[in-house]
Amino acid sequence: MNSLILSMASSLITIIWFKKFNRFSYSFLWMLLVLALTPLVMNIVFSLITEFCSFIDGVLFYITITLPAILVGFSLGIFSVYVAKKFSIILFITFILLIASIPVIEIYFNPQIYFYNPLIGNFPGSIYDEGMVVELKLVLYRLLNSIFFAAIVYMIFKDKKRSHIIRNSSLIILVTAAFFFASPYLGFSTNYSKLSNLLPQKYTTEKFIFHLPSDLSEMESKQILLHSEYYFRWLQNSIKETPSERIEIFLFESNDQKKEYFGSGTADVAKPWLYQVYLSRGSWQSTLKHELGHIFSAEFGSTIFKLSGGLNPFLIEGFATSQDPFRDELHIDYLSSLALFHYKELRINHLLKGFNFFASNSFLTYTYAGSFSKYLINNYSIDNYKKLYSNLDFIKSYGLSSDSLIAEYNFFLESISFEQNEHRFYYYFGRQSITQKTCPRYIGSLLRNGWEQVSKNKPEQAKNYFRSVLNMTPNYSAIVGLSEIFSSQDSVQQSINLISSTVTKFEKTPFYYLLRFRLADLYARHSNSDSASILYEQIKFEKPTIGLDIIALVRLKLLEKDLLRNYLNSNDSAKYAILSDLNRIDYFYPSIPAMITLSNSSGQDYSDFIKQFNKTIFITDFYSAYAVYNLSRYMLLKFDYRNSRKMAALAKRYNEDEHFNLLWQDNFEKADWFYYNADEFLQHFSSKLIE
Repeated sequence: MNSLILSMASSLITIIWFKKFNRFSYSFLWMLLVLALTPLVMNIVFSLITEFCSFIDGVLFYITITLPAILVGFSLGIFSVYVAKKFSIILFITFILLIASIPVIEIYFNPQIYFYNPLIGNFPGSIYDEGMVVELKLVLYRLLNSIFFAAIVYMIFKDKKRSHIIRNSSLIILVTAAFFFASPYLGFSTNYSKLSNLLPQKYTTEKFIFHLPSDLSEMESKQILLHSEYYFRWLQNSIKETPSERIEIFLFESNDQKKEYFGSGTADVAKPWLYQVYLSRGSWQSTLKHELGHIFSAEFGSTIFKLSGGLNPFLIEGFATSQDPFRDELHIDYLSSLALFHYKELRINHLLKGFNFFASNSFLTYTYAGSFSKYLINNYSIDNYKKLYSNLDFIKSYGLSSDSLIAEYNFFLESISFEQNEHRFYYYFGRQSITQKTCPRYIGSLLRNGWEQVSKNKPEQAKNYFRSVLNMTPNYSAIVGLSEIFSSQDSVQQSINLISSTVTKFEKTPFYYLLRFRLADLYARHSNSDSASILYEQIKFEKPTIGLDIIALVRLKLLEKDLLRNYLNSNDSAKYAILSDLNRIDYFYPSIPAMITLSNSSGQDYSDFIKQFNKTIFITDFYSAYAVYNLSRYMLLKFDYRNSRKMAALAKRYNEDEHFNLLWQDNFEKADWFYYNADEFLQHFSSKLIE
């Protein structure tokens, strides 16, 4: 933003000065110098009053982003006066609008959400990616900016003949156009061709075009094809719409690759107006349905972006979440009811306005938006919701005010019967939004550097990064990083001391439970079984998440059999063998989800894995139901549709919790579709691999 303001301010100063005096002077240079130094001085003063993130990083951003803005603005001002002195202000505004339109064009037509632009330097993409540093690519871009705009100034002062205006202007336009089209090859934008070459496996079906990584296995390729087909049909039936264009799915090898070429690392994204979805290999199973929901919304979206009226993020994300209503396997109505019980001051009307959606905890806002949207769809029909999505007018869509509908919705949430678990509330909703965090971009870059050093087996350098973070703010990732390093250096006690001394700083956040669980594991590895047992028992009682609850039960069982220390110090294959033996005579149901994970990570043969489940399975409680639910999902991924459907049906026998009944039913419907349709679909879909 500083860069944009400086560009415009320096342009206006230049135009006013040269229209009046038509020459350089020290006074003019002093004005530009004061303008250039103002943001630097203001940032230093503000940082001294509040908090100072990084002086060096701040200076680097100032040199790379802010200073070139003065040259850009000066050049635009001079060029405006040079072309038409009388209409220089109008020309300047025109140039600003043209330059500002470039990223809009790129984001609209190209498969990217990041951009480089002379007015602001660089926008990295998703707000949920916190790491941001001055990289070589940005330095190169600003260097090219400086050379280009300095050349414009040089050309104007060297050749002031009015007769050469058209020639010189044409040359500038030609160079600008050439740079725009060369931008993808220089790494400053991503076009369709570039992304297609990056993801060379191309499969085409009646409804989709898939762009997949070169090393994606045939099994993984089939899974994403099948899941896409199933979710398409599910959404088609739910929404009563069919996308008017074939949907393209780009599957990136990793978050880092997606960040580099698309602009979003941690978050998967859809562009409804392009009918394109961008996913990471490690996350597509949990995000595909949500992102396809965005694509379907294009059929009733508004504006050229085919999104909600006013680009309202509450409705944009609310609709997609309503179509994929499980978050960490918990239903959004349950989570919203839990949030309302503990967080009375949250107001949906506030989240509906502008971009307030992003000012709160993202888990909270996505959950509330999805649950409220689902309530409107279920109680007032999908057609009325489509109207609201398009016009953002509650009265026209429902004949009721937003206040009335929100009051109804809150009454619905209050009527839901559930266990008032404050620990679960703190785990899921005790997070800060990015706008509430201390120096999020700088700390994100330090953490990224620290974990890079860990991966390179450079523990001392990694320690320095993690300690730099902890000197600024308590940070879970930095503590875990240091703890991992201490443990790898046989300093388990040092790791215990680190977590013990910091864990209370994270009360009422998810990290409080995660750190205590890590501390319990460290106690167990350090032969302090009593302390470990106390923490596991506490977490078992608190039940902050399903995962922590069942893992605590497994740890306690292993502790009881004097196997835990050996288990924690073993590799995945040995851990799998220990749990397999634990289930040899009778099933210990809480351990089955961990067995599935370890079987997959250690490369166990599926046929050998499945032989362990030849004993009768009894569904007597949540843990047995959850175990077979996970077995069903794993079997589906292994193309064992008959057993997947069988296990999905078994899970439904536990029906004492209405919210988990919805989860069991959702899984059964998918397993049932795969059982009857998957093989036929794979035999008949039209595919073509492009070398």
